[in-house]
Amino acid sequence: MSLLVLNSGSSSLKYHLFDGVPLSGVIDTRDSAGAVRELMERLPHGVELVGHRVVNGYHLFGDAVVLDDSHMTQLRDFARSSGITTHYELDNIAVARQALPRATHVAVFDSAFHRTLPREAFLYALPWDQYEAHGIRRWGFHGLSHESVSEAFAPRRVVSCHLGNGASICAIRDGMSVDTSMGFTTLEGLAMGSRAGDVDAGVVFDLLIRQGLAPTVVAEMLTKRSGLLGLSGVSADFREVARAAAEGHERARIAIAVYCYRVRKYIGAYAAALGGIDVLVFTGGIGEHSGEVRRGATAELGFLGITVDAARNAAAEGRCRISPDGAKAEVWVAPANEERIISREARRVALATPGTS
Repeated sequence: MSLLVLNSGSSSLKYHLFDGVPLSGVIDTRDSAGAVRELMERLPHGVELVGHRVVNGYHLFGDAVVLDDSHMTQLRDFARSSGITTHYELDNIAVARQALPRATHVAVFDSAFHRTLPREAFLYALPWDQYEAHGIRRWGFHGLSHESVSEAFAPRRVVSCHLGNGASICAIRDGMSVDTSMGFTTLEGLAMGSRAGDVDAGVVFDLLIRQGLAPTVVAEMLTKRSGLLGLSGVSADFREVARAAAEGHERARIAIAVYCYRVRKYIGAYAAALGGIDVLVFTGGIGEHSGEVRRGATAELGFLGITVDAARNAAAEGRCRISPDGAKAEVWVAPANEERIISREARRVALATPGTS
């Protein structure tokens, strides 16, 4: 079965064609639907199955699902009502369905890996009806990445750090998510490229009431003008912030220190949630390529058995262990393979759904 995986991110489109002649790549773009149209023109004829990454909505169907018009309507309604941005993904799916009408299209949900979160981890301490009537709860994201890197280390206690422009940490026991840093949206948790991460809700009240900013301005500030960009004033791109810090830019140095401290704090918290830690994994663009962040994120964690060998950390490339031999906890750099998870789930669901092949 010729299978195409489309992994739509906030700033890029990853694609992989599993066929006799593999085709894969990444398109950096702000017009993701346009990128899908461009890709469709380059594809060979005969694609039978398309697996789509969708951020959230697994609870609507209970699993990955073969998409039809009814499912698309439910997902668009959920996107409008939930505050979780999935519109660009759904636009991409619509383009792909139109271009490949004979193919089976399967939605594979990024948040589904976190379906195993216990109630004490996914509930906010808000009035109960906010959860029961309005679905206000912690969903968690980057599930495909966390699942991908954790599979090699089950059944141990794993803390997975997906560090990129968006960033999250996940506590995993026996291959199942038990806590994760992102919540109702992708804004909670770590400091990110342009997202603030954890912020006292009172700060939002101050921005809205005392400073009189419009809600749309506050939302744009927290999602697009905060994080590394907001602290450094340089860029949301960690590479540019790191270059500025190396040249003596003080706010860039502060931004990196805040970034690493947040990661380190969550690692400690999730070691507590797991009752210890056997494996710490770094993935994502920053997690895989920044020895500086890995060093800063693991500093002072020796009491948990977490140490990093300086030479191994500096030379890390691809999947490799960077902790010293004999360390109590293993520390790894491991590129995620979200496309493998999407392709596996798409095949499984398509084969189990009557009327598809």
